[in-house]
Amino acid sequence: MKAVKGYIDALSWSLMVTLLLFSSVPQMAHADSSTILGSRYAVTEEEIGYDNRITNLIMIYSQKAGYTTYNWYGEPTTKNNIFAAAQGAGHSYSITFYIGHGGCDIWYHWWGWGWHTHLQYFILADDGSKVYDYEIYEYTSCGNVKFVFLWSCKQGEEIGHMHTYECGEVKARGMPFAWLHTDDLSGDGYDNPDDNGKCFIGFKGEAPFLSYDGIDGKDDAGFHFLKFFYYKALICGANTSIKKALNYASKKVFGCDFDVSPFRFGFYVNGKKGKMVVYGDGNMHISTSAGGHPEPPDPTPPTVSNSTPEDKAKYPEGGMPEVKVPASDAESGIWKVEYYDDWIYLCLGDEYHQYGPVELDRKYGSTLDGFWSNTWSEIWEKYHVCDMGQPGVGTYYFEIWVYNNEGYCTYIDGYYEIT
Repeated sequence: MKAVKGYIDALSWSLMVTLLLFSSVPQMAHADSSTILGSRYAVTEEEIGYDNRITNLIMIYSQKAGYTTYNWYGEPTTKNNIFAAAQGAGHSYSITFYIGHGGCDIWYHWWGWGWHTHLQYFILADDGSKVYDYEIYEYTSCGNVKFVFLWSCKQGEEIGHMHTYECGEVKARGMPFAWLHTDDLSGDGYDNPDDNGKCFIGFKGEAPFLSYDGIDGKDDAGFHFLKFFYYKALICGANTSIKKALNYASKKVFGCDFDVSPFRFGFYVNGKKGKMVVYGDGNMHISTSAGGHPEPPDPTPPTVSNSTPEDKAKYPEGGMPEVKVPASDAESGIWKVEYYDDWIYLCLGDEYHQYGPVELDRKYGSTLDGFWSNTWSEIWEKYHVCDMGQPGVGTYYFEIWVYNNEGYCTYIDGYYEIT
């Protein structure tokens, strides 16, 4: 069990109270745009690794669902790019995902005969600068953003509205209102969707680090939840609504529907409560994709031992299990090797076989060497594809060597029998 981790509240005073917490966002599929944002400010190195993995996966799923995709995690998450995402990045249908710290500020104002408070919500750019709800609202009048997922503290505290303070100042308040440019949203988009075609998911109170292990005793519950949610919503979106994707992810992680899950009922991080909320239209679909990509591995996959270079000559003792594939499948499609989310997939046509997890260095371009002596075509740091042609009936021994420019990284091998 890892140490307790979360996006924690921080309180600072001047004439202002700052509540610093955690946040995040998602994407869409009608051949329009999916924007991915994430701030590394005040986030641990371990958590940055998880955040980087999930934003890359969302990018892959968005691309496969037909979106023009902008992965701005890290340094590209500037104020300007947050505002660009709020406009849909120039597309009339857009989805957005954000992960990083967030919270609310409370200012004390004096207006002649007494004090009163102003409250506004914010997320962080990568440099730590705050981007407020009222600022984002100014860029969303186009109505291009249809779905927003903010994995960040306090971003779902209220739907929001145009708020008039006691001093007479009027400002947009509330992140759902700011991003979707409407307060006409169901307060429970899961149980009572409004069918208006817009949806917001965020948190009341705390949002956990993706690497946090304290939710129902599940390791990395947030990471796996997002992985399965976006897979189902984007890769299988033709038949999967937001609500169904939430149920799918919850069943994979917690063994129950979202309606009775810890995210829905509430959880605690360092003694502080958090709860995921869904506003608007949980019946909406954010993709027209009908599948065709392998399902992500379960949160606790079976252990598979990888070979080392020294074990190469000793196969099968140190290698992978035998895999048998009908010749009809072999002749129906090209062989490929795909790598993402620390797993390697061998695939024949529509049939995938997973091996892993494996540790690869993703900073550099990699090469695949061995039986086919092919080069991996790098699509992104965590995703590679290699076409291998159409072998005939027979038993094939495969070995996959993955290198970076600093030398050997990992190796697996096994047998593929086509009958």
